[in-house]
Amino acid sequence: MSALFAAMDEAPDIREGMRRLLNAALDTHFDEDSPGGCLVVLSLMESGQHDEQSLDSMQQTIHELKNAVQARLNKAKKSGELSRHLDAGSTATTMTGMMVMGKANFTRASLKKTVNQVVSLLDQGE
Repeated sequence: MSALFAAMDEAPDIREGMRRLLNAALDTHFDEDSPGGCLVVLSLMESGQHDEQSLDSMQQTIHELKNAVQARLNKAKKSGELSRHLDAGSTATTMTGMMVMGKANFTRASLKKTVNQVVSLLDQGE
């Protein structure tokens, strides 16, 4: 997951960073070397097969991802790069949820469009 955030943090601005983060997540899902995508996402989708400790660990990982995205959005709000009216929590939740959609048999092309739409949420309130 650190590679996803490295791609985002190296971007010239928050919008491009979020686009890179989401596209990198898509690339992981559709990568032939990692069939089925991210292990955490796969595990969450099959949560009935895991014990409580495993489920807690997976939930924690997803919440950490969401919190990391939210922290970056809040930092961009404080610097004036994003509108102070942006709901960073809801936007981060949407972005994190979008990363799971590949497992629901959405096509790569439709998810690329979704990435663009989700990134456009960052212009909310401007």
